[in-house]
Parts: sequence; structure tokens; C-alpha cells
Amino acid sequence: MSGVFDMVVSLLAMIKGAFQAAFMAGARQPENVMGLFAV
Repeated sequence: MSGVFDMVVSLLAMIKGAFQAAFMAGARQPENVMGLFAV
């Protein structure tokens, strides 16, 4: 069971990091982020 929990935590961390990176890029170029989510 702990293995599944570790997998979920690492997955959430990856998603959070991806959103943070997208937000940082969006702060400079909003249209690029909108295109990223549109794909």
C-alpha cells in the first residue's frame, strides 16, 4: 500500500512542478501558455 501512496505523492509533485513552470512562463508570455493548454 505504501508503494501506491509514494507513486501518488510523486505524481502530484510532478503535476505541481509542471503547473508552476507553466505559470512562470505564462507570467512572461501568456499566449504561449494558452497554446500549451489548448493542445
